[in-house]
Amino acid sequence: MASWIYVFGVITVAALAVIILTGCILALKGPQWWHESGTGLFINSMHLWSVEIFFFAMVVHLWGSSSWRPGEASAVPPGSRAWSAS
Repeated sequence: MASWIYVFGVITVAALAVIILTGCILALKGPQWWHESGTGLFINSMHLWSVEIFFFAMVVHLWGSSSWRPGEASAVPPGSRAWSAS
């Protein structure tokens, strides 16, 4: 039986896809577009909220998936250093 913690991993990946898509649209259209257009404001808001959801789901998934398995907690410090360095 799968754990619910993996749902947060899937949410993280889905939010990352939305971040990449909306970021490309915003980069191609330019800042003038999302400041003046209602559609641009919506895409900009989707980008912002996707980033918020991405970080929340990522933290919940990483803390949850490493805390309940024995021996997995030893992977957290090197992973945190690698993430901080990137």
